[in-house]
Amino acid sequence: MPLAVAHARAGERDKARALLDELHGMGSNRYIPPCWFALIHMNLGEMDRAFEWLERALEARDLYLLHLKVSPLYDPLRGDARYQDLLLRMNFPQQDGL
Repeated sequence: MPLAVAHARAGERDKARALLDELHGMGSNRYIPPCWFALIHMNLGEMDRAFEWLERALEARDLYLLHLKVSPLYDPLRGDARYQDLLLRMNFPQQDGL
């Protein structure tokens, strides 16, 4: 989990945003998993941006998406219809409670 997520969770939005900007800059030279950006935006309360990055993650076949259904990191997204749609498009089995 990126350090920016920890800062966002601690309410240190400026630090989280600075690290997010740094990650964007690093992304031009090396691969940064799109799920990292999604998690940062989600923890900043920017759900639309989080889902934009999850869509990018799906397109890029980001391996971190394997945790989408079970990781508590994604709990804030679970009530959103876009989350359920993403799971369906990823062909995750549909079970109650997961």
